[in-house]
Amino acid sequence: MRGEQLRVFLAVARLRSFSRAAETLYLTQSAVSQQIGRLESEYGVRLFARDGRKVELTDAGAALLPYAEQIVRLLDEASSTLEEIRGAVRGRLRLGASPTPATYLLPALLGAFVEEHPDVEVELSVDVSARVARDVASGVLALGVVEGLTREPAVAARVLMEDELLLIASPRATFADEPLTLDALPGLRYIAREPGSLTRLLVEETLRARGVTLRPAMELGHIEVIKRAVAAGLGVAFLPRCAVAAEIASGRLRALRVEGLDLRRPLYLLQREDLRLSPVAAAFLAALQRHAAALRCGDLLPTET
Repeated sequence: MRGEQLRVFLAVARLRSFSRAAETLYLTQSAVSQQIGRLESEYGVRLFARDGRKVELTDAGAALLPYAEQIVRLLDEASSTLEEIRGAVRGRLRLGASPTPATYLLPALLGAFVEEHPDVEVELSVDVSARVARDVASGVLALGVVEGLTREPAVAARVLMEDELLLIASPRATFADEPLTLDALPGLRYIAREPGSLTRLLVEETLRARGVTLRPAMELGHIEVIKRAVAAGLGVAFLPRCAVAAEIASGRLRALRVEGLDLRRPLYLLQREDLRLSPVAAAFLAALQRHAAALRCGDLLPTET
């Protein structure tokens, strides 16, 4: 049983998808299927039940999972120890993040880090906060950056930085009064994230506590789609500052101030503190904390011209 086969197995088990595992591991889907096939042939068992696009662990796969996590963790620790003896910052950096920080915060930070440490390979897993926390707890991921706080045994969560939710509109939109009052919000065409979105829950629960109920004119499931809809004049939306900083700076979107409304939320850094970080993960953690000390989400984003 080879370590690389187990890494592929863990990726498919975590993502429940051969195609998404292939993207995460920078392999072809055929290569992922071949690795799983070899592992299944070696032990004469089926590890995954495949029904169309749906992928689930079989009983054999579920039994293998904790051993695979432990073996891969030990292999990583052995490699890290040898690299530490050599004094090198190299190897694979395994991170997890929820969609907003993964899309709008980490790429710039990772770019600067890899430029400084060109021998580092980065594996960034993008998933909902709860699953990122679970994978940090299991040792599959060294660190996680998430919007939602999920309690997991052995995982320490600390506030990395704050992000602000802004009410954005098309620069062509006109309003009777600015800044807007809370009472004016129900009269606007509100474009909402999908039900269950942490951003939507924060906005609507905060406003409901202030006696304001927003009814969506549209529900869209992706921040980039919402930004385009707002820019086209289809309505207004509450979105993270880090997701709209470039568009506001270039004038493609406009931020509206609402009297008495301050929507801020923390972004959390997740780490399993009873496991020693590899030299590469420790170096990235130091870089992340160094930048976060004075960072407002969006400051590292390039402004498009």
